[in-house]
Amino acid sequence: MANKSSEYDPLMLEPRTDGSYIYEQFMNVDNAEDVKVYTIGPSYAHAETRKSPVVDGLVRRNNDGKEVRYITTLTPEEKEIASDITLAFGQTVCGFDLLRVDGHSYVIDVNGWSFVKGNDEYYSNCTRILRTMFLNAVRKRKVSIDAIPNELRFENSWRLKSFVSVFRHADRTPKQKMKFNFRSDPFIKLLESSTEEVILRKESELKKVSSAVDKAIKLQCEDLIKLNQLKTVLHMKSDLPGTKVQIKPSYDKVNGTFVKLQLIVKWGGEFTHSARYQSRDLGENLRKDLLILNRDVFNDVKMYTSSERRVIATAEIFARSFLDINDIPEEIIETRKEMLDDSNAAKEQMDIVKSHLYSIFEPGETSKSDFMWPSDKPEPHIVIQEVIDIMKNLRQIMQANFETMDHETIQLRWCCSENPSLFKERWEKLFKDFCDVDRQKFDLSKISELYDSIKYDALHNRQFLETIFTDRSGSDRPMIKELYQHAKNLFDFVAPQEYGINNKEKLQIGLLTSNLLLQGIIKNLEESKSSPTPSTRLYFTKESHVHTLLNVVFLSGLPTRISMHDIPELDYLTQITFELYERHRGTTGDKEYSLRVAFSPGVHNSNIMDLHLDARHCLNVAPRMNLTDHLPLDEALSYYKSKVDDPQSAGAEENVSVKGLSPPILDISHMSKSF
Repeated sequence: MANKSSEYDPLMLEPRTDGSYIYEQFMNVDNAEDVKVYTIGPSYAHAETRKSPVVDGLVRRNNDGKEVRYITTLTPEEKEIASDITLAFGQTVCGFDLLRVDGHSYVIDVNGWSFVKGNDEYYSNCTRILRTMFLNAVRKRKVSIDAIPNELRFENSWRLKSFVSVFRHADRTPKQKMKFNFRSDPFIKLLESSTEEVILRKESELKKVSSAVDKAIKLQCEDLIKLNQLKTVLHMKSDLPGTKVQIKPSYDKVNGTFVKLQLIVKWGGEFTHSARYQSRDLGENLRKDLLILNRDVFNDVKMYTSSERRVIATAEIFARSFLDINDIPEEIIETRKEMLDDSNAAKEQMDIVKSHLYSIFEPGETSKSDFMWPSDKPEPHIVIQEVIDIMKNLRQIMQANFETMDHETIQLRWCCSENPSLFKERWEKLFKDFCDVDRQKFDLSKISELYDSIKYDALHNRQFLETIFTDRSGSDRPMIKELYQHAKNLFDFVAPQEYGINNKEKLQIGLLTSNLLLQGIIKNLEESKSSPTPSTRLYFTKESHVHTLLNVVFLSGLPTRISMHDIPELDYLTQITFELYERHRGTTGDKEYSLRVAFSPGVHNSNIMDLHLDARHCLNVAPRMNLTDHLPLDEALSYYKSKVDDPQSAGAEENVSVKGLSPPILDISHMSKSF
């Protein structure tokens, strides 16, 4: 489980006598290592060592969440063993495990079909050897091209015509915010007669907010404690890149009179150094994929981004590696704020959902929600209390360690412009938000802030995080790991439901929020169908659009291969892809089109507290999985079109999961990759 293969049980001292067991003598292996061997025929074997988990039950993992392994050279005796196993089992591609003890080698497990992961030299040798084997086998057969049915010939095979994908941006620093409600004239004037939400980012605009605070303090027309808090935050954060103030007015629904405005100060959320590696690597890998499927899709490439700096940075770095260029032509990337920025189209519906979410955190309410809380875990309100209790302990530990330790030397290298004092400031705010508020006034949005911070520090500040939260009194309880697991469980429960608790809400909010994006995708696919040129269309946006678009994919009625509830966290660089394929049907010249929808959870790893990271602090993007089978294009798009035309009423009828429905029939068995 997670990074543990076993766990020591101090009470298990006597051999079991309630059944039939085989007990083997414990072998004290050399260097506390196992050897993993991978053969390609009887003449080639690749070997790697790993730390034997029997030592402490822990498995060491790398950035991909895979075991840390090291290449080793086999002895002549071990090479002979590898050859014998391949021949004896009749398995050309075969993996097995060795133990080395006092100069002797022992085979402990033969796994069968198994490949090395992440070693280019192995794959080069593998392809060379297998290619030779296949060619030798073909030479022994009498094969005529005339015997190949017409529909199976290359010129009539399926070919990628258009690749459309929606990406969440890459890694960022934790987002932080403070909310205030005001009704007085100094703050109303900041709206400048606008009845809609106003966002202030420029230095001159933030100074106007500070001036409004000073006027309100002088007039004493608002709560002075809140005003001084706001003044302090603006003073400390206005100079940081990415700081902004959102002002949201609200009005009486009956007579339209002004009620109040909500002022939100936001900072953080900046592009990190690991985001650069993630964006570049994803661009390179996707380029390799599409060059195999159809290199002509690079003849017509267009990218769209939101106006957020981290989103634009993701798109630009991705574009350079994806297109294999240094300078990006101006026409390649276009900013589409109305399509890819945050949308208020579903604000009323999301406010209703938010109020319902709070009720779910009451005792006994979880079982009544459409998204079931895991039955093997305590109810959410209990977990929240456990989080608060842990954070109270961690607050004392952190404060004590800051007083008694030389905290400046714990971690000598900091990234993303952080330092020990900023780390402490960020965590003190979290402690205050969780430990110093009435449970009845607890803000559920703080769950994502907590999860964000732990995950960020686990990746970028692991040494400092683990040291500053180590209890020096002698307790070995791993409280920070407990806090991470609780925060993740709560986040996984709350985050998807912010965009709808039941299917009706999810579909309506999804269509209202991502309507323009979905229309754009449909237009791209239809235009590509009639165009002679294959194309690529890529959209870079924020978490909200990825959540809502994925909900529409699942709840539009389109048959899917997996359940919505099996989808993990939508992490940085999450992808939703729409792949359009084309083929000529026989000798008639008619064309067929199919659509397949795929998904990747991005740089997701649920066990980041157990990973061993290099200086890049970079998790790799998970491979795409197919959400749907290949479906006839027109029929597939009809599911979306029927909803897009009237998003307000699309959720009026309760939708159910469509997993398991039989898809429209399409003969896709002969899909081939084209070079």
